[in-house]
Amino acid sequence: MKTLRSALFLILQLTWGSIQTISGALLFLRYLRRPHFFYHGVVYTAWEREDGVSLGLFTFSKPKHCSLSVTKDGKTRISGVDRSMLEDDRIVRHEFGHSIQSALLGPLYVFLIGVPSLWWSRSESAVRTRSEQKRSYWSFYTERWADACAERFLAKKKRPDDRSEGGRRPGKEP
Repeated sequence: MKTLRSALFLILQLTWGSIQTISGALLFLRYLRRPHFFYHGVVYTAWEREDGVSLGLFTFSKPKHCSLSVTKDGKTRISGVDRSMLEDDRIVRHEFGHSIQSALLGPLYVFLIGVPSLWWSRSESAVRTRSEQKRSYWSFYTERWADACAERFLAKKKRPDDRSEGGRRPGKEP
């Protein structure tokens, strides 16, 4: 079942989500010297920026549980990556959720998720709205849905950073 799900995810990203995957591949080429690894079938690129971007089969963000350094020859190296720690990294999981949205929405992803998410994270009016209304960045529909997609896909893994004792979400009834 896992292999079938992975194959379907790959096929969807290469066909229905090809706009995002091609854009992600171009961004990947721009950051070719950065460290890369696979995360549940997505090519994950570690960069120094504090934000994250997900484009089809390509995800870019700064992992929480590692260190990045530049070697004498100018290459960026990633060290201290523990795969089990990546499962506990909210940003890594969140960006993976955006990859799932891309597979589901195909070309609509750009307009329904990409543009609104970019606006919510960067526009002066959205930043002001979040501040005035004391709203979390994660409360916007694109971000809530990405978290939900990742949670559902990765449901079999317990992540202690966002679960209370007993494995249930804080504030949720069993």
